[in-house]
Order: sequence, then C-alpha cells, then structure tokens
Amino acid sequence: MVYVNRMTKDAATLFIEELESKIQHFAEDAIQSLDKQRNLAQRRQILINAYGKTSSGMTQLIITNMINEIDQELAHLEENARYCNNQKGYYTEILRVVKESVE
Repeated sequence: MVYVNRMTKDAATLFIEELESKIQHFAEDAIQSLDKQRNLAQRRQILINAYGKTSSGMTQLIITNMINEIDQELAHLEENARYCNNQKGYYTEILRVVKESVE
C-alpha cells in the first residue's frame, strides 16, 4: 500500500510541475506579446509622423500599407495576449484544485 501511495504522490508531483510549467509558459507568451505590441505601436507612431513629412504619393501609399500591416499584427498580438492570459487563469485554477485533491 505504501508503494502505491508513493507512486501516486510522485505522479501528482510531476503533474503539478507540468501545470506550473504551462502557467509560466502562458505568462511569458503574454509578456512577449505585450512587449511586441509596445514596439509596434511606437513604429506605427513614427510612420504616422513620417507620413506628413513627404509629398510623394507613392511614399505615402507605402507608409499607409506599412501602418495597415502593423495594425493587423497588433490585433493578432492582442488576441494572443488575451488567449494566454485566459489559459493562464484556467491552468491556475486547475493547479489549485489538483493540489487540493492530492493533499
């Protein structure tokens, strides 16, 4: 009986470590998305400022396209950050109830 109980504790410990690792992964991904968003927002602002400094229609068109691409990437990164934060919350709750169930 002691052997079976020890196996269960070992499996539970490994599972808890795996859950904690996933939580950490989601947290890091969310932070990376936010950092990339900040960087892209700054680039976008630079392009907006640069747009008014040129009279070339083609240059303005290219800048507009660059801004649109950044906007799409910003939306994707925002969605990713939201997903990661949601998953982190779910896994944190799973971790909590798993810890309660093995104690």
